[in-house]
Amino acid sequence: MDSKIAKNYFLPMKTNIVRKTLKTKYGSTIFSEYNLFPEKQKNRLKSKSLNEDSTILKLVLENYKYSKNTIFFGAKKGILTSSNPNLYTNVSIPVDPPESEKENAEYDVLILKKDQSSSFGDLKNTMNDVSGALSELSEDANTTSSNVYNYILGSDLSEVPSDLNIKSYSSLRQSRDLLLNWLVKVHQNMRLESETLYIAIRIIDKYLMAKEVQLEHLQLIGVTSLYIAAKYEEVLPPTIFQFSFETDGIFTNEDIKIAEVDILEVLEFNLNYPSPLLFLEKQMPTDLYNLREVKIMAIFLLEVMLIDFRFLGYTVSNRATASVLVASRMYNQTITNITERLKREKCIATLESICKNLIQYLFEPEIHPELIKKFRSPNNFYVAEKALTFIKFLAKKNV
Repeated sequence: MDSKIAKNYFLPMKTNIVRKTLKTKYGSTIFSEYNLFPEKQKNRLKSKSLNEDSTILKLVLENYKYSKNTIFFGAKKGILTSSNPNLYTNVSIPVDPPESEKENAEYDVLILKKDQSSSFGDLKNTMNDVSGALSELSEDANTTSSNVYNYILGSDLSEVPSDLNIKSYSSLRQSRDLLLNWLVKVHQNMRLESETLYIAIRIIDKYLMAKEVQLEHLQLIGVTSLYIAAKYEEVLPPTIFQFSFETDGIFTNEDIKIAEVDILEVLEFNLNYPSPLLFLEKQMPTDLYNLREVKIMAIFLLEVMLIDFRFLGYTVSNRATASVLVASRMYNQTITNITERLKREKCIATLESICKNLIQYLFEPEIHPELIKKFRSPNNFYVAEKALTFIKFLAKKNV
């Protein structure tokens, strides 16, 4: 966003989000012309590359061998004994036992065969019972899974803001882009889970749709939303001091606590949010999902659609489906029966609109440089660079 626009840009009306007077003045946040984007910090929290070397386990059976000089359970020749002479020092097995012992051994073998035949019959009946029980459990599990997924779809549909709200807040687009670009950087510095960022974005959008905010408080809303999402999602969330530190001390711990209470009251403590990665896994076939680079490309496209303002009016499930379609096209992968399924769900027109907007976003100059930088790393297979190259190829071919 142009620095002059950022300097003169304010949202209408006032807000009661901060009940005390902030010590800072407008111009010291990320929206200031002198601090439009924070300076690049050293990669003090740079993640180390994972060591993917695996260890091969060896099975050692060198202590055992076959022997021809032993007799075991009435057999004519000996079987498995130890090569260690000290292992059976107290055990003596005669090589040529008496006839009475041979007869007793043969009788024991006959009794063992009868017991085994009856045991096998019982085992077969037991296995049939277990198989029937497993089939019933499988049917119940499929029904339960279908019911859960339908519930999540309904929850996703109810979370979509109305067109009227989106149009009334369309002037917020540039400020939101700046905020989320900075939030991606903070998320990377703290090395938080992907779900934490998704929940924070959702909290920001729901709050902005419910309440008008002055621009000088927008960064406070962003960092507090990430703080709430971290406490909701992370096993060991960062402390409130770390979030205050990421704002260069502009907002104190007390500021974040006051904003946290206000956000939770506006949202009525409802932080339920259908996971975008769940929809991605559901929409992507298993063989395609196991291809790591294709999966990361789909995640990159999905994060683009979660951050950019133009996709705010679409459900998360449709955005996940569009990311799968575009990623599979980039890597020339096919999805079987995809057309019939989309016709059945009656969402082809919606997906076409989402895909066009997504391609348009990749064709435009970079709006969220921190997001592009995140997926330009070797750990993410440089998928951002590959996506931009693919779009340039489409533009040349007019596809």
